[in-house]
Amino acid sequence: MKVNDVMVEIETISPYISVEKVAKELDKADKNLLVMEDEKILGEVHEGLLVREMIPEEKLDEDSFMGALGVSYDDDYFSKNARQLMQKINTHIRPKQGLGEAAYIMHRNSLRSIPVKEHGEIKGVLHEEDMIKHLEQDENSE
Repeated sequence: MKVNDVMVEIETISPYISVEKVAKELDKADKNLLVMEDEKILGEVHEGLLVREMIPEEKLDEDSFMGALGVSYDDDYFSKNARQLMQKINTHIRPKQGLGEAAYIMHRNSLRSIPVKEHGEIKGVLHEEDMIKHLEQDENSE
């Protein structure tokens, strides 16, 4: 099975909307949302990223918000908008790639969604949930 058999239309948000607005948009969306600016996909947002935002400051351990160099805590741990909240996406896949190769790229980049591009144009998005559904359907049809 190929990526173009499973990909769907993208749902996007602005990088400048508040985290509260991101939560509302995610609630209305079918899947994860892609953060997009000037026709460029910057990253993805999903419920897991919002859950991190809900952790009370006093419950965070030192490793959660200390930098690699031991820099002390500041307010920047908590996101203020979609750009700060998002997980960056620096890669894409092509419509004719196999799902196994797509899964490998997504896993290697810790992504739940990945843009599908052809000739520099965004054709859709592949979500891990859709891949799993198709794998389950394939197993049930055997």
